[in-house]
Amino acid sequence: MATARSSVLDVVELWSADGTLDALRSTLGNFQRTFAEQLDLSGALGGLNRRLLPPNLRDAADQISADDVWSFLTEEGIPLYRIPRASVATRLLQAPTHAARRRVLTTHFRQILEDCDEALAECTSDDMRPFVEFARDGLRAVNAGAHRSAQAVFTVTIDTLVTALVPNQQERRALTKKKPGTAVPDLIEEMDVHTALVWLAVWNGHLEFWVKNGDAIPYDFSRHATVHAVSRRQYSKRNCLQSLMILTSLISWADEHATSRSR
Repeated sequence: MATARSSVLDVVELWSADGTLDALRSTLGNFQRTFAEQLDLSGALGGLNRRLLPPNLRDAADQISADDVWSFLTEEGIPLYRIPRASVATRLLQAPTHAARRRVLTTHFRQILEDCDEALAECTSDDMRPFVEFARDGLRAVNAGAHRSAQAVFTVTIDTLVTALVPNQQERRALTKKKPGTAVPDLIEEMDVHTALVWLAVWNGHLEFWVKNGDAIPYDFSRHATVHAVSRRQYSKRNCLQSLMILTSLISWADEHATSRSR
């Protein structure tokens, strides 16, 4: 044992003499600092992700990234701003296909209705009061089983609200005239993150549709088909819910801005 101990001491003395031990200590110190910095960076990035997420999704920040939400909304006219609750939004984001996402709307129909009702109750600005009233009329129709009537009310209320919020016709056309396969409009790309999330859902709900061109009536929610092609294919419980979600998200966003302006 003494021989072994002496050998170890000899090695330590040798390392100390040629600077190897100091180099190892320096390397270890650098590693510890780098590791600590990475932990700090990870925490900072996690905090940034949480702030970029809509308020309703922040409790699921460990499962949902702002990038996931952006990617989802560039493809879907299903809002994720203010509604639905985080558990339902997580299911939507994790659904592997468009059809699977629409099935989530059916499975969680009542929960999403409740989320929209609660979100609308929080909108108290004078500017949004008329739109909240029409949204609530539509909700009463849904609860009475008249989802077609509700879809019509929600859709024309969206129309009126979009016109009120975006009076400039050229800008409004960029937000309500989506051609198949087109990139996200520059107008949306230039918005702050939360505003862009709201308007992406509006834009996707306005996919181009022309009766005069013989376009097939879509099964997905379409503002244009709802207004110009009354049919069982377009008017459905799922599309009714989607139109309510778009309206609720838009009212909630507009109410926040109206409230902040009045302070």
